[in-house]
Amino acid sequence: MDGEEGSTKLNVVGLISGGKDSIQNLIYCSKNGHDIISLAHLIPYENQNETDSFMYQSVGFDLIPEIAKCMEKPLIQHRIKRKAINVGLDYVYNSDDEVEDLYELLLKVKTKYPHVNAVSCGAIQSNYQKKRLEHVCERLNLQILAYLWERDQKELLQNMIEGGLHAILVKVAAYGLTKEHVGKSIKEMYSYLEMMNNKYGLSICGEGGEYETCTLDCSLYKHKIVIEEYKIIQHTEDSVCPVFLFKPLKWRLEKKNL
Repeated sequence: MDGEEGSTKLNVVGLISGGKDSIQNLIYCSKNGHDIISLAHLIPYENQNETDSFMYQSVGFDLIPEIAKCMEKPLIQHRIKRKAINVGLDYVYNSDDEVEDLYELLLKVKTKYPHVNAVSCGAIQSNYQKKRLEHVCERLNLQILAYLWERDQKELLQNMIEGGLHAILVKVAAYGLTKEHVGKSIKEMYSYLEMMNNKYGLSICGEGGEYETCTLDCSLYKHKIVIEEYKIIQHTEDSVCPVFLFKPLKWRLEKKNL
């Protein structure tokens, strides 16, 4: 996983979920002089709002085409047709595993844009995701750019907020995170997340699946996404930490004065 500054200029495909981490890593790619050629995204299995995958975020997938419009970048998508088969830490090739959907997505990118030679990835500390992406990228001769990898999470979240990244919580799934937190921005939530981190060890960036986000605005966007209507769905009824999801129903793109 390469996150060093001052490296050779690369032609990058941004692997995005719509969440804060994948978008922030693209911001770092741009700041380090790399060219963002295209965005790439895996459409959730059977269009489900929540697939509970260890590998892919599915919540907020409705807004992925809008994010591409906001960045004014082409978007390549591929539908997930498989489930996780090999769930051990190390990935061993299996044609029926969901990792092969990622391979097919990036193969589509390489076929359309043969000059692409790097993948932007927002992983912070998931070795499960890291090893699977490495497996795919080695087969396609792609370099991985992961500027967030093993960074201090408090500092990272502060940097996102200070840099103007506006992301809202679209899923909560941890003790202390409730329905009232869904739809709030990471800026609004920072103090609470820090308190929960200090008190209970909650991952402040949501690396354990405690929460997931969708990025409505950032420095790479030429437009910002304005949510006009939404609903909150209760995904599970766990008595300790029920899972709630944010489902956008109506939105618009607003041109920014750059």
